[in-house]
Amino acid sequence: MGGSTVQGRPYSIETSFTSWLRLALQTQHPEKKFEVINCGGVSYASYRLVPVLQECLNQYDPDLILICTGNNEFLEDRSYRFTKKFAPSLDPVLRFARSSRLIQSVISLANHNRSSDTPHSTLDGQVNAMLDYERGIERYHRNEAWQTSVKDHFRLNIHRMLRICNDRRVPVMLVSPCFNLKDSPPFKSEASKTLDKEASQKWKSHLKAASDNMRDDLDKAIAQLQKALSIDKGYAATWYALGQAYLQKSHFQKAKQCFQQALELDVCPLRVNTALRATLKQAAKNWSVLFYDLQELAAEDSTLGIVGNEFLIDHVHPTIRGHQRIGIELARRIQSHWLESNPELNLEKEVETVFSEHLSSIPSVYYLIGMERLKGLKAWTQGRAEGSPIENHPDIPDGI
Repeated sequence: MGGSTVQGRPYSIETSFTSWLRLALQTQHPEKKFEVINCGGVSYASYRLVPVLQECLNQYDPDLILICTGNNEFLEDRSYRFTKKFAPSLDPVLRFARSSRLIQSVISLANHNRSSDTPHSTLDGQVNAMLDYERGIERYHRNEAWQTSVKDHFRLNIHRMLRICNDRRVPVMLVSPCFNLKDSPPFKSEASKTLDKEASQKWKSHLKAASDNMRDDLDKAIAQLQKALSIDKGYAATWYALGQAYLQKSHFQKAKQCFQQALELDVCPLRVNTALRATLKQAAKNWSVLFYDLQELAAEDSTLGIVGNEFLIDHVHPTIRGHQRIGIELARRIQSHWLESNPELNLEKEVETVFSEHLSSIPSVYYLIGMERLKGLKAWTQGRAEGSPIENHPDIPDGI
């Protein structure tokens, strides 16, 4: 279960890691028959997976649920209306409310009564991603209160799904998705609104000087980028540029840290951030379920341990080879925890022929369609979707 990574985008289920997982398991245990149901939905965030999970449990009676989510939490404008309307002036009050068990109990009771008496939902039946609209990226602005609410909602949904599986006594593997650090700049950067005219001019001059020196004098470029960050440390693109400069200087750990900071500050967050990854890991620990971070696998397969285009075809979607690697590693973990293991089996070697035959069975038009879909996906991430104008989106807030 998960979003478009699970579904296999920009291709489809045939080359998703779920297909390679099934083939790997079947290779390991030819005496058994494995059925892997792919429940990946394009742009599906955690809150949309909850009803999918309930349907899967009722319809398929699964032996194992694999949940891979985290990249899509900020795509839709879910209505946390109280937070949006009053932020940021009531931030201290909201923080207290989140930490108070009494207040949380009252809120939960109120929500229960409201849902019982009068139907009320802020979630449409269909995904309504901001980026599906023409110029949708323009509606993304920094709103820390809203982002905090999204993170809280993510935590609630993860624990809810784990509780549902626990009540049904169905094992779970919780998976954190992989993401591109090295070759995916932040999708939107926003300058600080607190800078006066003089500071803003200095900041811009440092960025220009850095750009002018990036090819011929990296040390000067790095110094200028650092000066720019001393004025505005929240501009994501500056961190990404600094990471690229450090990468060219072979300062790989510094480069990785800068790329990660650029991701954290991305105003249009389309990649799972550190807080969401930590939520997944902690939830797995709390519920005693298996956890696997795909970013660790992607880093092992990437030059210098910094995940980029070697493993991913865009900002979050693995290459077909990446999907194969994920399928093999998941099969290993499933075998280790739930099936009889064969330590002498070289799984990569054993699946070579099976994987090759599967790829050969897929018509060439499948790959052409995938490449066309990738072009559309890249335009989508840049706010160039061919949808309705963003002004037609219902209930647009001032800061998403």
